[in-house]
Amino acid sequence: MNIVPRPYQHEAIHGGRGFPGIYGALREHQSTLLVLPTGTGKTVVFSQVVEACAGKGRRALVVAHRKELIEQARDKIIGVTNVDPWHVGVEMANHRAADHHSVVVGSVQTLQRQRLASFDPSRFGLTVVDEAHHAPAKSYRTILDHFRGGGSKLLGVTATPDRMDGKGLGDIFESTAYVYDIADAVADGYLVPITGQIIFDDALDLSAVRTTAGDFNQGDLADVMEQSPALALVAKGVVDLAGARPTLVYAVTVVQARAIAEHINAIRPGSAAAVDGTTSEEEREAVLDRLRRGEIQYVANCGLFTEGVDLPMVSCIAVARPTKSRGLYAQIV
Repeated sequence: MNIVPRPYQHEAIHGGRGFPGIYGALREHQSTLLVLPTGTGKTVVFSQVVEACAGKGRRALVVAHRKELIEQARDKIIGVTNVDPWHVGVEMANHRAADHHSVVVGSVQTLQRQRLASFDPSRFGLTVVDEAHHAPAKSYRTILDHFRGGGSKLLGVTATPDRMDGKGLGDIFESTAYVYDIADAVADGYLVPITGQIIFDDALDLSAVRTTAGDFNQGDLADVMEQSPALALVAKGVVDLAGARPTLVYAVTVVQARAIAEHINAIRPGSAAAVDGTTSEEEREAVLDRLRRGEIQYVANCGLFTEGVDLPMVSCIAVARPTKSRGLYAQIV
């Protein structure tokens, strides 16, 4: 099923608002970066470019670092383009892409060493990096260098091109194809306006929390946010302000996420659950299915839902992990 691109998606590909678009940028440069907010269809945009590459007889690679992103990219390419599903393959863990796959969606963790060497870079005309703010990492650089050696063009897509560690994306991406920010998308009616409510106000003292690498020191922050006053403030604030809205709560630590869920359940029994990196994939999906069905209203998480999450029923978020990082905050929002 082909979809009609929104105006900004068309501009992202073909140019507009003073930007050259992906095609214009890649005609002049080997690499380019696309910046679109979460929820505005980055995957839809790069799927169109992937389809064009495959249509010219060159293979295309999409690289991502999480299973959810891999699956979303594969499904979107199949769902919104004319690429035959038989030609879309996944290279991740036990999944292997075959020679007949003109589009390969691969995991950064899997595309290393022998698995990476098994791909002939000269056959690839395009490499797409999803969540491209991760691209400066060594694991990404190894992959990008491999395919660049075969002449592949590079497209990075992200909602947040800023990094807290000071590593610039300009070392990897030579140009900017297009930038569309959250305020643009809200003004144009593609994202809902944000209504903010402050829970902590002056009741939370972060004066003793040090700053490390540009953000709150995680250990110091955990010491504050795991204490009873903060937990009670979050739980009561969320229950009072969320109304009937399905809600995600963002926590600093696993301990805090689980404690927040317990505090909410003390107010509204059985309404909250917590998930984190130690939660099995099966249990995590079961919790999200309960949220989708309306069996629970609140899910507290630690480190899971800043990338690769697709839960359109969620209409309230609680940022119970103060941050100085614009990029992290924007990803959550």
